[in-house]
Amino acid sequence: MDTKRRSSTSPGGGNANATTDPGNQSLASMEVKFHSSYDEADKPIPLSFWLKSTSLFFFLTLMSSSVYRPCLSNTGSDMTAAPHQFIGANARRHLQKVTSLGSRTSGSLANEVFAPEYLLSELYDIARLGESNGVDIFVDEQLSSTASFRMGYSVQSYKNVKNLLLRFHNSSLSNHTAAFLVNCHYDSFLGSPGATDTFVNCAILLEAGRAIATGKVHLVNDLIFLFNGAEESGLLTSHAFVTQHRWANDVKSFLNLEGTGAGGRLFVFQSSSDESSQLLLGTYESCFHYPYADVFGEEIFQSGLIPSDTDFRIFRDFGLVPGLDMAYVRDGYAYHTPFDTEARISEQCLQQNGEEILRFLSAVGGDKRLVSLSKLKPVNHTGLPSSGPPLNELSSTQISRSQLPKPKVQTSAQHRHVYFDILGIKLFVVSWAWWKLFNWFISLFVCCRLCFIRGSIPSRWVGLGISLLLHCLSQVLGLIFSILLGFVVHNLGFRMSWYSNQYNVVGLYILPLLCWLICFSTWFFHTLHRHNSLLRKICAYAQWSVTRDRRLNYALIEADFFDAATLLLTVLVSVLTVLDRPAVFLFTIWLASTMLGRFTHKFVFPGSSFSSLVNFLLTLMPTLTLWHVYFSRTILEFFIPVFGRSGHLVRQDVLMSGLVFFCVAPVALFLVGPLHCSSTDCGKTLRLLFLNVCVTYAILVHSSSYGFPYTITTRENINDPSISPRFQRLSVFHIDRTFHGSLESKELKNQESFITIVAWDGNGIQYLKPQTGLKFLDDNENGKPNGLVELLEATPAYCNFSLPYCGIPFFRPLFHFFTDFYHIPAKQHGSKPVAQLDLISRIPLASSQLQSGRVAWNYTFSLRSGPPQTPLALRFEVPHVRLLNWSFAAGTSVPVPVPLTKSPSDPHVESVGAHYFLDFIDARASVSLPVEPWVFWLVIDRPSDMESSHFDIAVMGTYLDTKLPSCVSAQLDGVVSRLPPWVSLSSGCASYDHYRVGLS
Repeated sequence: MDTKRRSSTSPGGGNANATTDPGNQSLASMEVKFHSSYDEADKPIPLSFWLKSTSLFFFLTLMSSSVYRPCLSNTGSDMTAAPHQFIGANARRHLQKVTSLGSRTSGSLANEVFAPEYLLSELYDIARLGESNGVDIFVDEQLSSTASFRMGYSVQSYKNVKNLLLRFHNSSLSNHTAAFLVNCHYDSFLGSPGATDTFVNCAILLEAGRAIATGKVHLVNDLIFLFNGAEESGLLTSHAFVTQHRWANDVKSFLNLEGTGAGGRLFVFQSSSDESSQLLLGTYESCFHYPYADVFGEEIFQSGLIPSDTDFRIFRDFGLVPGLDMAYVRDGYAYHTPFDTEARISEQCLQQNGEEILRFLSAVGGDKRLVSLSKLKPVNHTGLPSSGPPLNELSSTQISRSQLPKPKVQTSAQHRHVYFDILGIKLFVVSWAWWKLFNWFISLFVCCRLCFIRGSIPSRWVGLGISLLLHCLSQVLGLIFSILLGFVVHNLGFRMSWYSNQYNVVGLYILPLLCWLICFSTWFFHTLHRHNSLLRKICAYAQWSVTRDRRLNYALIEADFFDAATLLLTVLVSVLTVLDRPAVFLFTIWLASTMLGRFTHKFVFPGSSFSSLVNFLLTLMPTLTLWHVYFSRTILEFFIPVFGRSGHLVRQDVLMSGLVFFCVAPVALFLVGPLHCSSTDCGKTLRLLFLNVCVTYAILVHSSSYGFPYTITTRENINDPSISPRFQRLSVFHIDRTFHGSLESKELKNQESFITIVAWDGNGIQYLKPQTGLKFLDDNENGKPNGLVELLEATPAYCNFSLPYCGIPFFRPLFHFFTDFYHIPAKQHGSKPVAQLDLISRIPLASSQLQSGRVAWNYTFSLRSGPPQTPLALRFEVPHVRLLNWSFAAGTSVPVPVPLTKSPSDPHVESVGAHYFLDFIDARASVSLPVEPWVFWLVIDRPSDMESSHFDIAVMGTYLDTKLPSCVSAQLDGVVSRLPPWVSLSSGCASYDHYRVGLS
């Protein structure tokens, strides 16, 4: 190999190296020997290079994918297994029994009567088995008293929610009370049988409990199994346990089991930032033979980007208990839908997860370190921001994430860990302190290497600078291109076509991004180099080209681009390390592996005749095929279903294009150099090839059913695990709205009724109408319109800010995700029983307790709940009328309004006001009458010179239990029956009773 650098003319006309001293010549010689990657310095990369690389990439990706399997276990799945082993058939029997009850919302007969009866029967059987084997097992049933707490912006208030508990104790350790808690919930979302979310975990715990009761597991710590019955209603029962149950103080740590998909492996996505994380993650590493964990998921989830929460937060914030959070994330399309059935959970996954959870519980139960774990440290603040205007003077459109209540516990990066798995085969768990040290070491190594190789030769730093500038341009312009592409698809194309067919992500976003990268790298620089004399002089000074014949020194160019890429990664790693973000491991892996690949090539293949290909493959392929493709697939498979329930405020295609850029950007850093070194013919061929493929794919997607965003199937396939239910999520409620006069007189002013339709994604009602203009969609199924004729001429309805919480009794405080909805006029459904609100007292407060120039009153109300879920909505004309205090969420300073979105299309101009949402659930309202009233108070003030003022209060009843005759609406049934087959529905009846209370 020719390792000598060609002499080049400097901008001044002399030889660029003419004045180089012997020391610098030695450094230059060493650098050239290190950097030379090709057989000839002026030999460009041919097309065959890219064909071989692409072929090898696909081959290695398929090989690595064949190594990965969602679930591999087959042992112990039949009834012939030893009694102390996990038997999947037993867990399947529990799963089938409870999910056959149907949807189990809080307050329903299925959730409050039938499911607890079955669970208690099984728990007592386990207790009797333990007694016969010398194991102390205690069964307890908790019925909560009235309590409330803040959940984000809203307040959750509850009573009579139910917990079922099973506690294992080693009788030889009579004075030992330290316990490890494992939590699951047996309730489900509206309309969903809740197999993966999350009765499968309860079924696994029942079978694990039976295995532990055989006496074969040696315990030095107690194990508490918590079967909670109101997680889906706002994490109520976990709060009831940690704040009201007598065993709560014994809990040293916990494992929370969740589900956001349908089967698959359990994914670790949250851990506590204290000394317990070492114990729990270490135990997980040793007990789960097929690990699935990523600290990047923890960073994403705790950032609030995912519109969801788990019991982990309750145990952490209110119980001050450290723990671990696991969830099923595969096939998230079935999450909170009728398709979350037990048939979608394979025998292999059920058996494997059961075995691993049993091993984990056995290991933690026998770990003496558990007793030494301490509680998390609480933060000495009210959970409210310390700056800005008082929150009770802000309107609901002025509330932002900066006003979101802060966590109640201290988070310390010192005790955090970096953890991730490779293809489900090997889990890496490293303390953040050690990973930070490694980050600083490799960053220092990269900087020292650059200084050593380039020394004091100015031309070599110029080459690095040019490469760095081109890298930055390609990344910034690539991001802009991706975002613009997302906007074009969102506004002009088939929105969310990748939702039904994930391969469309490749054709619509990945390939166009690579096409743009190829055009930039093979055309932009070379065109400028040919026509710009200044750039030719700079390149000549940097020794990139030979001035007299304008040929390029490709070996040096590729080396400079590689060094610039590692420098960019080094800066990124350093910044994220300073910010204490463990997710930096993503970029550390790229930096370390590419450096290792480059060194491997230099020392193992120093004189190979195909060194350019070997160098490229060793630098890029190991990380790309063994880790990055697996990581990117995990990210996309998780986020794509989430985008289907992300509301109207986000443009899903723009988010998807940004997510694709995030996945492609690290790869692009190491493609730019070889692309710049490709021959002219190679670059032209690549540009035309990718451009043709992108255009062809775009035409295919936008002219056929291949681009339709939802699955078109029949309801008979609901239990077929091979069919992924990629449906449009929809909420349809029949609402009776009543306007009363004063609260004392109960005068009836007006009544109206309508059916409200809310689509959960950016497509809105586009595909709910009969005439969609798409030839491949059948507008008639079984002789009935395949859509709602009423929506053809319908105009969107917007939030009515003059009424508490928009005047819509939504069963969750989620309207800030939506900009509009649609009403279909209807007759009243007249569901019973109705909620009843009464004013008990109105007491003026002493002026000495108030701000000067203001007067205040304490209003006490009683609410007799009709349906189990009866939220309250309040509205105040801030800043004049303010809510100073209330009887909810003790320990916080002032109430926080819920955010609402003012649609840019809304023609109304009106005062927004401050809106408050209080979710109240009496889980026994349907099964025990009469119901005791819920008593609460509000403290409200206004300026003393204000002549007339008022506040608004609305009682919202939601009737969700299909087993009770509380919601009977033939009109709602008619609308639901005419919806197209690609819709996943949550529906019910609701009432909205509005009162205006004068302040005087």
